[in-house]
Amino acid sequence: MRIEALDCAPARLGESPVWCGRSRRLWWVDVLASALWSYDPKDGTIAAHKVAARRIGSLALRKAGGWLLACDDGLHIYDPETKKQRFLTDPEPGATGPPEE
Repeated sequence: MRIEALDCAPARLGESPVWCGRSRRLWWVDVLASALWSYDPKDGTIAAHKVAARRIGSLALRKAGGWLLACDDGLHIYDPETKKQRFLTDPEPGATGPPEE
């Protein structure tokens, strides 16, 4: 395995890198910019995918395709091919901040 650093657009708060074997791209989120980023190592293309949520905390691949996004307002499904986003659920309705200790 060869590891190399990416020279890409700066993220304000880059998190959750995930390799997608289907798209053959590296994906990550910029929490503060509410953006989903992708990097194609074949041609060096870096692309931002703007999503309709205030903040994305993490992402997970979906077996059916696309992404499950964990956002500050709940869970969303996002398809980067169609750029369609659908709200799925809010696991903590009414929560306004971090859990109490």
